[in-house]
Amino acid sequence: MSKQVLILSTDNSTNSIIAEAVLTKYLHGAITQSCGLKPISAINPNVKKVLQENNLWSDEYHPKSSDSFLDNKLDLVVIICEKAAKKCPNFTSPVDIIQIDYEDISKEGYTTFKTRLKEIQMELLPIVRMHLGL
Repeated sequence: MSKQVLILSTDNSTNSIIAEAVLTKYLHGAITQSCGLKPISAINPNVKKVLQENNLWSDEYHPKSSDSFLDNKLDLVVIICEKAAKKCPNFTSPVDIIQIDYEDISKEGYTTFKTRLKEIQMELLPIVRMHLGL
């Protein structure tokens, strides 16, 4: 049975979508989704561009509210920003929660998004894989 991983951020438009795409592609044995405490209406265009260029884009990616995941059976919640950590919702089922902070890059140039993709691949992916024993 696949492990259920949830990436939690504030607005679910940049870092959390990149993390969802990376974990979905490379974390075999897990199903990954992302959400935000206050999701905005659209994904940052630079996120879509960097994911498309790296064959990681899916039309299924869009900002989602954390409220829709509160009753889900999750194996791991990964909080990726300090703001979200301060207001982490209460999940109905017991779940392991880890925090790995990434700075907001929503107002940065495209090169920063390419760098962030590599950071998530090199840092976040191995941490989540080790935590889940995959």
